[in-house]
Amino acid sequence: MLIRLFFILALMSFSIIAQDQQKDESEDKTQLEKEMEAVDFDSLKEVLKEDMLVPVVIEKKKVVKKIKKKRVIDNTHKFNYPSREDAWNILTSLWLVKNAATLKWDISKPNYGIESNFRRVLETVGYYEKTVHILLIKNPEITHIGLPMGQNEFMLILSIPFIRSMDLSKLEISLLLLEDIFRIEKGYLVKNMNAKLDWLGGNFKSTGFKKENIDNVLKQMSNAIFNKGFSFQQQFELTKQMDLVLKSHPNLWNAYLQLLKKADELVKSNALFKNYLKLYPSPEMQIKWISPESKR
Repeated sequence: MLIRLFFILALMSFSIIAQDQQKDESEDKTQLEKEMEAVDFDSLKEVLKEDMLVPVVIEKKKVVKKIKKKRVIDNTHKFNYPSREDAWNILTSLWLVKNAATLKWDISKPNYGIESNFRRVLETVGYYEKTVHILLIKNPEITHIGLPMGQNEFMLILSIPFIRSMDLSKLEISLLLLEDIFRIEKGYLVKNMNAKLDWLGGNFKSTGFKKENIDNVLKQMSNAIFNKGFSFQQQFELTKQMDLVLKSHPNLWNAYLQLLKKADELVKSNALFKNYLKLYPSPEMQIKWISPESKR
């Protein structure tokens, strides 16, 4: 399964980093270095002069010096944490696996044809060359959310009970996912996490690998997703962006308005989705923000 692969790759990445930290650098010595270290050139000065080998030895010493300098640089790089951009693929994968029991994504799912429809909507609004992973879950509490995976790559989580309760069409689902992509690109979730990320892109050769850095990010991610949610200002900015992008496509704009009306009706009538407003405040306000009457 896709998520299992992400998890394996994530574990391998951090496992390799930890192993490199403990590796004996002497094992990397080249044959030339070992040969040069094995010879006492001071005791062979006269012999080297007689055989006119001094220039050869000097040249070999220069080569060995360059090799050692390059090894120091290479070994230091081995202890680099992933950059902030590259790290999210690993961190998001770890978070998904850690919360698998809660999210209930490890289930058999029918093919809803969501991905192909969503791809068409992305292309319609001019979004190309995006890598999108859509993960269907059985948990009604997390209705939908987008998680960062790196540049132009997105993990979109979608609740099956949610889309069934709202009786969403494939087009409406696609617009819901488009919202989530915009939120990722705006960096809302990462901003709301308040996690320390200054260690990303750094080097831990001298300080040692700190697993608590990763644990803290995962903890803050859970808090942002399950408790904190997005602010009214973020929701306003997102809704205005959707309005701007979709207004040149009347069929998409009308479908988006219907989507917001369904969400508003759902949160007012179905207690199962009472936490929706915690994550995405006021579909009712979203409707007002884009309705033609409010723009006059």
